[in-house]
Amino acid sequence: MESNKLNNNNKVIGVNTEVILNDADIKDTPLPQPQFTILLMVRFAEPVAFTFLFPFIYKMVKDLHVTENENQIAYYVGWIASSFAIAQFCTTLLWGMLSDRWGRKPCILIGLLGTGTSMLLFGFSNSFTWALVTRTMGGALNGNIAIAKSMAAELTDSTNRAKGFAIFPLIFGIGSIFGPIIGGFLYDPTDNLEIIFGDNQFLKNYPAFLPCFVISSLCYICFVFGWFYLEETLPSKVGKLAKYKVKDENNETERLLNSNTTNPDSTTQPQTSSSSSSSTIVESNQVTDQESLKPVLQPSTKWNFSYTTKITILTYTILSLMTVMFDELFATWGPTPSELGGVRFSTYDLALIQSIAGVIIICTTQVYAKFAKKHGVLKLFQWAFIFFCILMFIFPMASLIYQSWGPKVTWWSVLFIYIFRSATGIFLFTSANILVSESAESHLLATVNALAQTFGSLARAVGPAAIGAIFSWSISAQHIFPFDYHLAWYLIGFICFIGAITSRLI
Repeated sequence: MESNKLNNNNKVIGVNTEVILNDADIKDTPLPQPQFTILLMVRFAEPVAFTFLFPFIYKMVKDLHVTENENQIAYYVGWIASSFAIAQFCTTLLWGMLSDRWGRKPCILIGLLGTGTSMLLFGFSNSFTWALVTRTMGGALNGNIAIAKSMAAELTDSTNRAKGFAIFPLIFGIGSIFGPIIGGFLYDPTDNLEIIFGDNQFLKNYPAFLPCFVISSLCYICFVFGWFYLEETLPSKVGKLAKYKVKDENNETERLLNSNTTNPDSTTQPQTSSSSSSSTIVESNQVTDQESLKPVLQPSTKWNFSYTTKITILTYTILSLMTVMFDELFATWGPTPSELGGVRFSTYDLALIQSIAGVIIICTTQVYAKFAKKHGVLKLFQWAFIFFCILMFIFPMASLIYQSWGPKVTWWSVLFIYIFRSATGIFLFTSANILVSESAESHLLATVNALAQTFGSLARAVGPAAIGAIFSWSISAQHIFPFDYHLAWYLIGFICFIGAITSRLI
């Protein structure tokens, strides 16, 4: 009776998530470790490819001589960051729908190939246009985030979903360590690692090639692992394989039973009975199997999304917008001169801060499931929004710290605040992933995840370019407070406040 109750409430986000996570009597189903490990290994390439760019993107745009006006660099940085998301916005829903039809595995593998190839081509950037085109290509060929979430949802149930989804930020945390290290330390190796690479002319002409080559190789390695070991999870595909397996087993059983008619030691009556029984079993299995597959093989084509699904996707979109705005702003604000409101961070400074924060992300994912069981996924989601909002109003104070106490105190202060921001981001995105997946009907799971990812991509398409333009404008003249360098930070805080409101409507 209790299991039926849980199944019936499985899609009620405001109730089910907290009920399940607070019920100490329900034992967690163990995660399918082999498949989850392979899925996460495949997924690992994504955060590395996403985060490696941030430590050097400001310097890269500056080295490309797109503009000689340092106030305008943030504007062009924003467009490179946005290009990936613009393409992803146009194609993510398509990839989600294709994965609902073709299966999860082939779409995941195509995404890995697309990421690897686009990263390799991005390494040959010697103009702003080339960088823009190759980043756009990477976004268009990759819909893996939404598909991987769908696979995770299909590999888990209501008792272990929080634990399963908490591993995704863990992988993002590990990727957030390696990504900035690869990008920050390997960009322009003839300058940063002159003792190793010396005066290599090729690397001088293409300073971004080495980190891009490393990440591209990682994507291709993950592709090979995925090709051989990743198993399909789409119910209709899995159902078909199971159906054929049952038929083969039943046909073999019937053949063996019928072969007994040639046995001289057997009697006629048992033979007839056995044959009849076998036929009944086969027919029963086939009918039962076909009935169980019917709702999966013939899914509804109507997108009748619930109110909860719509609000959850809206809140996820706001979350995507504010976090990508932060990432873009931090990457451009950090290296900006102190007289313009920045803190004069080098690519090394940015890489080190983001790598340390990645370690904190790993630690945070270890405690997320415990917090979720105690307080509920939805409450964690709501409170994390408020905390993130407060942090956005604290960040610009680092510029005043730089002017008063110098670069060392500033670096430690920014690291401290950034750590809290990273931990809060884990609570936000892990909760959001669970809430989005729990709101979806099983036959539309990838479509709903892809739809959320599509709107998230729209936010990530608009966010970097918008915040880059706003930050460039705010430091281009002597604007009064809060329209100076504070403006961009406060805008992100305001957007976060709106997200806190919509999260209360779920």
